[in-house]
Amino acid sequence: MIVEANAKVNLSLSIVGTRKDGYHDLDMIMVPISLYDTIEIEVLDDEYETLVEMDDYSIPPQNSVTKAIALMKEHFHIEKDFSVYIHKRIPSEAGLGGGSSDAAFVMKAIVQLMKIQTTDEELIELGKKIGADVPFFIKNCPARVQGIGEKITPIEGVRNYKLLLMKPFLGCSTKEIFHLFDQNHLHYDSQVEKAIQALKENQIKDLATYLQNDLEGPAFSCLEDIKRIKEILKSEGLEVIKMSGSGSTVFALSEDEKLLKRIMKKYQQKGYYLQIVSIL
Repeated sequence: MIVEANAKVNLSLSIVGTRKDGYHDLDMIMVPISLYDTIEIEVLDDEYETLVEMDDYSIPPQNSVTKAIALMKEHFHIEKDFSVYIHKRIPSEAGLGGGSSDAAFVMKAIVQLMKIQTTDEELIELGKKIGADVPFFIKNCPARVQGIGEKITPIEGVRNYKLLLMKPFLGCSTKEIFHLFDQNHLHYDSQVEKAIQALKENQIKDLATYLQNDLEGPAFSCLEDIKRIKEILKSEGLEVIKMSGSGSTVFALSEDEKLLKRIMKKYQQKGYYLQIVSIL
């Protein structure tokens, strides 16, 4: 079986509280985008053991996909093993959810291959044990995402806006960015409800006002290139510009695809990762 595992962008990310278990309560707008890893997965004969391979050697052998397979086998009492090969296009440490997406789509592929009777809610409960973004990819639609990522409310009527993704060569550690946030006791009021309304009404100027990412400040102090990219995109006349997740990717949302293509061409030789995608 071959499946395409898409990335995501956090249009907005607000931290609304901390929890006793060390996690943070979040209020986010997340959208799936047209950037994909390709996953080949098949059921193995009994004499073989599960093998997960990918063409990004920076990812450790024990990762979100191996964890997802182990959880699926244990929870659904699966005796078979699987061969998985992942062709990576979604960059790592980018705030685009590549590892979480791969895990979620492998889980859904196993459901099909093994003809398992289950629900999204059951898979979301399993996904929480792997990573905060995995439940989103089980639903995989524009959504308000709350809690630690497990409370998902679909948002209807989101247009397939074009996004220019621009990422510095280096990435950001999610753990380090949250640590910096906690150290500085940063907190902002959530504007998510207003941002959702602007999305539904196609009000680009309001989006520029209400989209936020509470992790941008910590990320700027960790990697100055992120702030530099935001300044570059603003100087090119774009208004809706934010960092996705914990970074290091910055996105610019626009209805002017020609402008996005011109900017991408201008900066392609500057050492940045650049990609134009659509909201799915």
